[in-house]
Amino acid sequence: MVKNFFQNFPCKPSRQIAYDHWNGMNNARKEFIMKTKEITTRWLGLALACGTLTFAVSTQAGKPQPPAPSGPTYRIVALGAGNSVSAINEAGSVVGGFQNLAGVYAGFVVVPEASANGPVYFRDTTPMDGRNDLIRELPGLSTLGGGASDINDAGLVVGSSHLFEWYYQATLWLGETPIGLGFLDGYGGTNISIAYAVNNQGLIAIGTEESGEAPAGVVVPKDTNGDNVPDTWFEDANGDGYNDLVLVVAPRVYGPPPDEWPIARFTPQGINDANQMIVNGYDTAKAYRLTPDYADADGDGNPWFADMNADRYNDLLVPLIGLSGASSYATDINAAGQVVGSSNRRAVRWDFAANGTPTIKDLGLLSKSVRSMGATAINDAGQIVGFAAFQNSRTTFLVYKGTMYDLATRLTNGTGWTDLSASDINNEGCIVGRGYLNGVYQGFVAIPVTQP
Repeated sequence: MVKNFFQNFPCKPSRQIAYDHWNGMNNARKEFIMKTKEITTRWLGLALACGTLTFAVSTQAGKPQPPAPSGPTYRIVALGAGNSVSAINEAGSVVGGFQNLAGVYAGFVVVPEASANGPVYFRDTTPMDGRNDLIRELPGLSTLGGGASDINDAGLVVGSSHLFEWYYQATLWLGETPIGLGFLDGYGGTNISIAYAVNNQGLIAIGTEESGEAPAGVVVPKDTNGDNVPDTWFEDANGDGYNDLVLVVAPRVYGPPPDEWPIARFTPQGINDANQMIVNGYDTAKAYRLTPDYADADGDGNPWFADMNADRYNDLLVPLIGLSGASSYATDINAAGQVVGSSNRRAVRWDFAANGTPTIKDLGLLSKSVRSMGATAINDAGQIVGFAAFQNSRTTFLVYKGTMYDLATRLTNGTGWTDLSASDINNEGCIVGRGYLNGVYQGFVAIPVTQP
């Protein structure tokens, strides 16, 4: 191309001089490249001979290939079309929501079957209709369906189910029996309540939608027969329609008259076995961790609430400040009290000093093309799962022993799976969520194969 360019010059002497100059420079460049290759080849051979190279070189079709990355691997199991998994307990039972045969979205639980090859989460035998026979539908408070949000190690399942078309109530399932946990006092709580989480003591984090004006609370069950096992989650001694066993952890706060618009609304998100809760503030744009004070300093009989300065805010709520002071959102809390969530479009974790002071940690980026990230769950070993969103897709990330992985690249049988989104991880390292298998939306369980 350069040669033809110079040949088009009208002045032959100038054209020839320019061409000769370019040709000489080009020959010099070729000689330099050849010498560089020779030096590089000698250095590489010496490095390999001396063992100073820290990576291994393999060949595939005659081309050098990088070593296979180390780290955990998983076997993914589909739960069936239209299913979405929200939580998994330590026994491996999973809960979520699915579309039943009547076309209604309902809650479900799957208790896996044992086999020589590991737990079985999908079986289609009678008839071969493509549906998962292991899914047990959770009957709602009506025929309008609902959904399950959490399950504890005793098999207690919580979520919500519809009473009427636009009314749904926090629900606890004892086996096949749904128990309504009641509505909450306040506009937005009188027709909607949601059970977000349940711990192994049977305490339930209860609230309403994130923009609702009802308080966030905790259902503290009673043991009426004295066998040290909770058996009562709803009680209404005065007949006002509200659950007497709900204790407020974060009341809504209204501004001054005459507008009296809510300036602080809260939603509980999780509760651990130390009865610590995480709460998100809708108007404050902050996440909080709450540790109950059983000394009950203000004497109100509620160890989850204290207001010594009468400002209507709970003194026990410790704000979880976001990155560079940005907003924060909490999604899960483990037994050690560590909290994960998101801030400034990044996945974060909050750790706590002995005096309860939080510090925030940015978990990093999965890749340079990620547009936003958020952590969704953390187990007691500190393993974290969450989402990484790209321009037109998303995937699940896993933080394992301080290293971040793309779950899609750690699957031993991941062909056909896309857009994975994890919702929970148990202490065995099993991950649950939803995604697309060959273009069909469904829930999944990712079971560890190797965890080096």
